[in-house]
Parts: sequence; C-alpha cells; structure tokens
Amino acid sequence: MPATQSCRSYDSGSCACTADPAAEALLASAGPHAAAALLVSFLLDLPEPLIPFQLHDSLIAACEAAALPDMIRVIRVLPRPHTPVLRLVLALLDAVAANSEVNRMTRQSLGTILGLA
Repeated sequence: MPATQSCRSYDSGSCACTADPAAEALLASAGPHAAAALLVSFLLDLPEPLIPFQLHDSLIAACEAAALPDMIRVIRVLPRPHTPVLRLVLALLDAVAANSEVNRMTRQSLGTILGLA
C-alpha cells in the first residue's frame, strides 16, 4: 500500500496495516508480548501524550463521575491527530480485555500497566 494511501486511511480512522498481509504475518509471528511492548514503546515515544496534560484532570474527573457527556466533551477537544490514534488504542485494549479469561489482562491490569508508561 503506498504511503499516501496509508496516511489517508489512517486519517479517516481506519487501520491501514490490517490490509497489509506482510504486516499481519509479522504481527502474528511476533507474539503478544512483542506487540504489547511495541504499543508501550509507541506511547512513550509520542512527543505529547494522547491525552494532553491540560485535559488529563478533566478526563479523569469525568471518568470517576461516570459522566459520559463530560468524557465526550473532553475527547472532542483533543488535537485532531490524537483522536484516531486514541480510537485505535482503545479498540485494541478493549479486544485484549475481552479475552481476559485467556490472557489474564483485565481492564484493571491494563490500566495498571499503561498507567506506568
């Protein structure tokens, strides 16, 4: 897939790598621990966190209060490039947590691990 097509796919919120058989084969052969390490490394190497510092407290307060409209309001003011990345990361973490009976990675475990990153 040409880089410009990948960028357009990424900008539209779809994951371009899932259409690449070579990327799929690499991910399948690397194993879950390598994929997890790659995700944490990616998040740590970002020039700015996915949730910018100035929005962190507002989002935490909204989550603790379980106030969905407040959560949505905070997410809507994220910098434009952050939203599709956050969407993909959350979808991945949701899929991991959905298999917690097999992988023992509950939502709480994931929160603990990523909270340290």
